[in-house]
Amino acid sequence: MASQAVDAGFLSTNHTYHETNRTWRRIARGIYVLPGFGGERENLIAIALWSRARGADGDAQVVFAGQTALGIAGIGLLNESSVHGFVPPGFRRRSEPPFPCSLVRRELPKTALLDEGVMLFEHPLHAALRMFEEETLSEDEARLLVEASLGKYPASSYKAATWDFACKTLATFHLERGNA
Repeated sequence: MASQAVDAGFLSTNHTYHETNRTWRRIARGIYVLPGFGGERENLIAIALWSRARGADGDAQVVFAGQTALGIAGIGLLNESSVHGFVPPGFRRRSEPPFPCSLVRRELPKTALLDEGVMLFEHPLHAALRMFEEETLSEDEARLLVEASLGKYPASSYKAATWDFACKTLATFHLERGNA
């Protein structure tokens, strides 16, 4: 928290002042936000801040995935009690996440990520196809999510590279499941 505050322009000698006068609001151990920031996604922001890498860049390492990513994108429902994400294989933290979440060690390609400032989330098209391949979505659900994803992110570089793959994947699974 202290290094993030200094990076944001707060003097290190003023941290205690901001904590005691509630200029900063504590949402979890070592994680503070400005009043009015976070709102309904406060738990996601806290998890993203908790996962930040040590060192100069300090980027969030958790990538919200699956239904959580679809909810962030506004394509699905965001279930605050069931947060899912991926972390890099070498990810380590001594403390538990500030809010309950299910984290899996897995790398995603950079093209499959969307950045919403404080947090990263899986591109909805990638999430839909991955969930379909893992058989957590039906073919009809996957088709609806693919269409919604392409409608929501029309200028996405991910769209052009993945559209053919999406069609082939859906067609292949359709045939493999005996729905010819």
